[in-house]
Amino acid sequence: MEQTPAPYAGVRKARHNRQATGLSTREFLRRVESAALAALPPGLARGIASRVRFSLLQLHFGDTTVHYEVWVQRRGQPAGQGIIEVGLHFEGRDGDRNRALLSGLVAHAGELMDALGPRIEPEEWTKSWTRLHETLPLREPLDVQLADALGKRVALWIETCEPLLPK
Repeated sequence: MEQTPAPYAGVRKARHNRQATGLSTREFLRRVESAALAALPPGLARGIASRVRFSLLQLHFGDTTVHYEVWVQRRGQPAGQGIIEVGLHFEGRDGDRNRALLSGLVAHAGELMDALGPRIEPEEWTKSWTRLHETLPLREPLDVQLADALGKRVALWIETCEPLLPK
């Protein structure tokens, strides 16, 4: 007698970005967002809009092309050696404006390094997009403690960089 295959035989199960008992990437980034907003002075936190997309958290002050970003990166990294990028991205269509915004920050390199540490790095990473960022090791499983610490780090980025940007 022929066996009928199970209804889902051969269908790959969706891969969850949850290691062991940790948070999913989305839960983790939402927690980072909450922690960052809680760590900011109220006046600064009120002006922020945010969105989580895939493995990215973006926070901005109305101009989505200029945003603070947390990017959890597992793909393209050696197994078990993912990274988290934290930074300020300039992703408008006008490459000259993006480069000028980055140059304006780089002019304050000493102040930025005093506040954020020596890992920060300016980069022109496409023909028109630029960023000031740092990479941190990705510790699995993603957990509340890491999210809260990262949220405080993002708040420090915002408090440090925002006053240096042109209004």
